[in-house]
Amino acid sequence: MTRPLVLLALVAATSVAMGAVPLAAPAADQAVTPPADQEVPSPPPNILVIVTDDQRVDMMEAMPRTRRLFADKGTTYPNAYATTPLCCPSRASIMTGLYAHNHNVKTQSRAGATLDVGLTMQHYLSSSGYYTGFIGKWLNGWDIKVKPPYLDETAFFTSSGVVYANGRWNLDGTVVHVAGYSTDFMTKRATSFLTRAEAQDGRPWFLMLTPPQPHRPYRPQRKYAQDRFSKWVRDPSVGEEDRSDKPPWIENATSALVRAPRIRTNQMRTLESVDDMVASVFRTMRENGESSTTLAIFTSDNGYLWGEHGILDTKRHPYTPSVHVPLFMRWPGNVAAGNVDSRFAANIDIATTIFEASGNTERATQVDGRSLLQPSSRQKILLEYWEGDTPLDTWASLRTDTYQYIEYYDETGAVIYREYYDLESDPFQLENLLDNGTPLDDPEFITLSNDLAQARECSGPTCP
Repeated sequence: MTRPLVLLALVAATSVAMGAVPLAAPAADQAVTPPADQEVPSPPPNILVIVTDDQRVDMMEAMPRTRRLFADKGTTYPNAYATTPLCCPSRASIMTGLYAHNHNVKTQSRAGATLDVGLTMQHYLSSSGYYTGFIGKWLNGWDIKVKPPYLDETAFFTSSGVVYANGRWNLDGTVVHVAGYSTDFMTKRATSFLTRAEAQDGRPWFLMLTPPQPHRPYRPQRKYAQDRFSKWVRDPSVGEEDRSDKPPWIENATSALVRAPRIRTNQMRTLESVDDMVASVFRTMRENGESSTTLAIFTSDNGYLWGEHGILDTKRHPYTPSVHVPLFMRWPGNVAAGNVDSRFAANIDIATTIFEASGNTERATQVDGRSLLQPSSRQKILLEYWEGDTPLDTWASLRTDTYQYIEYYDETGAVIYREYYDLESDPFQLENLLDNGTPLDDPEFITLSNDLAQARECSGPTCP
């Protein structure tokens, strides 16, 4: 796609508006060379964001082509986290660059009615001239008959269940029944979107792909239904027997852990279809000559628990497998290929990065996340969750490289339980030092509690 230098045009228009005298146009055969100290802005990149549903970091084995496209051709962020490990709040954070306490989507059921879509990156990108599209799972609680604003093309479902096949979708404002497997349909829509976007000569495009995989009921395509993967090496937290140092609802939890290997296998089988979709989308971008001019990000909305601490087949908890997510970014010439960036990263950083890359630099400085295009790093991250759709209590947590501190709250906001894990000596979170019967090793939690309270009220650059 050939694009005009939009940013140069904006600079020129701004100069005239401020009263500067415009320069005379050069002769047709006269080359214009900018001063040596003047940087010529590049056209903004195309932007592709892929968000899977409930994917753990250790599920990437099922996606070899995605690994080659993103890890080999881009940067891997092994310390990436979902700030709220629940589908809709996390997706709202991805789209806005805000913690859930600032975008206010805190639970599942009314997420679509709660989100201010004017805060999303599609709003800012559409206002910047991008051709915008969304394909896949949208927010629960949104009227499926209504096309979300700031999107030129849509193909989405909204039900609290997950559409693997034969579901109701909104296609550009019209609700239709779509037969066939979800990622096959999404691939067709995505490749046709890219073709239409290519016809929008001079405009960059933004596309967000949100497949339902590997969310429950994790139904693989027939062609992958018998596939096998490497043997699951369970860490010591799976089926943890002594949970007396955990909250009562964890200590007394009963789960049929025998189901865990089957759940793992079927979830990974579903991701093989997502791998097909990613490969097809990148093939189309290469054919259009746009794979080198596209900023692409791959992540999941949250992790998942396969029996860690006795918790099976859910997320929502503050423990590592629930909040830890895969995160990759590629942008040839701007993001290092084959690189591993070990700083703390988060779902709130995705929109922030996109704001900066697309020229919405002012917005990038107003949100809670940090641009991954900048070298700055955070020392800790806030994790937060609100009771709403399940009996699980509201909780909040601060996590650093060395520890995780967690508080649980009752309906009045009073702290009803605390956890503290030394992640250096106890990476699997087996011993809560605040309830292990040994007061001498208790951390000084008053300062931690004050820091957490402050983080729960943060906004913009003040956020961890």
